[in-house]
Amino acid sequence: MLGKRFTLFHLSLTPRQPDLFVRFEGTREDWLRQSLQDPFELASPTGPLHWVPLQSDSEVIIGLIQRTRRHIRHKSPEEGGAEVSDAEWQGAYLLLDPRSHDDGQKAAVERDLVGRPTALLKALVESVNLRPAAPYHINVEPLFDGERFWHFSAKHLNKLRWITFEFVVPNMWDVANDLEEDLKETGKETGAQRVTVSFQSQDGVSTDTKKIKEGVSYVERGSGSLKAKSLTGERFNSADTSRTTIVDVPVEETTTRLDFLRQLTGRILGRESR
Repeated sequence: MLGKRFTLFHLSLTPRQPDLFVRFEGTREDWLRQSLQDPFELASPTGPLHWVPLQSDSEVIIGLIQRTRRHIRHKSPEEGGAEVSDAEWQGAYLLLDPRSHDDGQKAAVERDLVGRPTALLKALVESVNLRPAAPYHINVEPLFDGERFWHFSAKHLNKLRWITFEFVVPNMWDVANDLEEDLKETGKETGAQRVTVSFQSQDGVSTDTKKIKEGVSYVERGSGSLKAKSLTGERFNSADTSRTTIVDVPVEETTTRLDFLRQLTGRILGRESR
């Protein structure tokens, strides 16, 4: 068996100004399914990537983000042992549940040689966002374990030099607290898709407050990110503490592994413990 590690993400889809000539009448789920149903190439700073859908017509979308990598090998002794540079395709599995859940629309990206999961998923959704007729803007943020931040905060007696949040504006009608209400109203008034809020003090910002707790909780659900610095100069970045899941899959051919992943989608997406 081979252990595969997946990084977990939350997706937020915010409506765009509708195109006068091309209108999309479907839901957020419909758009995710439609936009990922066919293969396409996407650009990244490290070279071209390819989206290859493997399963798009069932509950969970499964596909590969692929790229070619060159490696050096040697010919056989009979052939003189010369160095040869070969190109091979490598792929990272992506599982995306576009349906509505209490914990939102989630995705899991395999940690693989292809690239960092966050970079891969953001390259994918940015390619979709750039489509002229896209009815929604897709934001993705990794889920992180809030306890890691609170451990950092407690280590520094809940006093930090600064803490900065970058929030994704909520896309739901119902809001759970004052922060979500403020973000929702800001999004409606300004059209902002993201809002950055920073708290700073030379004497220390107290984290044991309602505002900070709501901010950490919101980011923990994959609706933003946070960075912080202690009075002693130690730093915290939620991007470095992403939530992951690990599953064991057979080493056999891809079809067998794909079937196995289909059976484990709940565990991989963090919605089932076993």
